[in-house]
Amino acid sequence: MFPRVLMISTGHLSARTARFLRNHDAADWPCLGGHFGDVGFMLWVDEGASGMEPNLPRDISEVFEYASSQAASIVIFQDVSPIVLELPTYGDEDAFEADEFLDRPRKTVAKLEDEEGLVALETLAADGNAGPGDDLIEKMYEIMNVLAEYGRNKTLCSFPYTELQRLTDLASAVRLGVRRDSDKFRAHRRRIGSLLQSIDLIYTNADFGSHGPEARTREVFENVMYRLEAAKAVLKAMEY
Repeated sequence: MFPRVLMISTGHLSARTARFLRNHDAADWPCLGGHFGDVGFMLWVDEGASGMEPNLPRDISEVFEYASSQAASIVIFQDVSPIVLELPTYGDEDAFEADEFLDRPRKTVAKLEDEEGLVALETLAADGNAGPGDDLIEKMYEIMNVLAEYGRNKTLCSFPYTELQRLTDLASAVRLGVRRDSDKFRAHRRRIGSLLQSIDLIYTNADFGSHGPEARTREVFENVMYRLEAAKAVLKAMEY
């Protein structure tokens, strides 16, 4: 039996996701797939891919959910393919030349995460949320205080996803800052540890589903904890 293919517009990819897929070898993607010639991207629909690092972006996970509902195993994004009314659109993306990405060495996880940290800093700066290390951590605390209230009320999935994305970006920026200038962040090790404990407590007490908003919220929690754990490990190693 041949796998069913879903052809949809690249307009269903955010500029941030399309830029990542366009500028990286498929071996570095967060899911199985590859460049579809020089006109788009081909992805294998795999719900289990969300457990890999880095986690699946929200736009791809939404497409995967829709593709699964249509019994499709492969999604091909092309500029000339149709828009799906059930999915959000993010605007047109420029075509890319696949030849540029051939024979490139695979990047390390650390390199990919550093690049994600830089993208996070750019995003935070554009929103007026970037700052020194203590400011980044303070902003994480602000979000966590509100998030904890949602957790107590069992309404985590109604927490604004934009704020969850900002929390992820802040965690990525903190992790990058620790890797680049660990001395500057050394004084914040306890606060980072406290943040990690707080989000782990909310995560442990939550009853996340395996699909939809609940799954996406769970993935954000896991992503943030992963990056804070990495930052904490670097700072802890400095004690010896």
